[in-house]
Amino acid sequence: MHQPPAPQAAKSGPPGAEPSRHEAGSNMVHLAAKVLAATLVSALAAVVGTVWHRAGVSVGSIDYLPLGIILGLAGILAVMVWLRAALGGAGLAGAALGTFVATQLVAQHVPGGGLLVHADALGYTWAFGALAMVALAAFCPRRWFSRT
Repeated sequence: MHQPPAPQAAKSGPPGAEPSRHEAGSNMVHLAAKVLAATLVSALAAVVGTVWHRAGVSVGSIDYLPLGIILGLAGILAVMVWLRAALGGAGLAGAALGTFVATQLVAQHVPGGGLLVHADALGYTWAFGALAMVALAAFCPRRWFSRT
């Protein structure tokens, strides 16, 4: 004998009502997933930028054009703006964390004595420039990211 499906509970109550414990827990898991994804994506961008920030090319009479740092900082800014647009403030917070941690970890001395970020103009520009790109994305007007 076929029974009709049980009625499903409404996902939200009346306007202004508190969300159920299940909805609140689901929202927290969704938020944590957003932050984790943003952290990982931005950490990858920061590691790639850190490895390549010293790359340069010679163009005509210019002996050294720091293309690596230019593309690296542009990449960090693009990732920050993209994550803010796609995931909102939580995504930007996770991206800021990923960028900072990855840049600092990769900049440390490695057991063989190598160093990716030197204490020179390029090294400081990369270390502080990456954080400046995060701040730039954070201070962009909210209306740029609204969907209306």
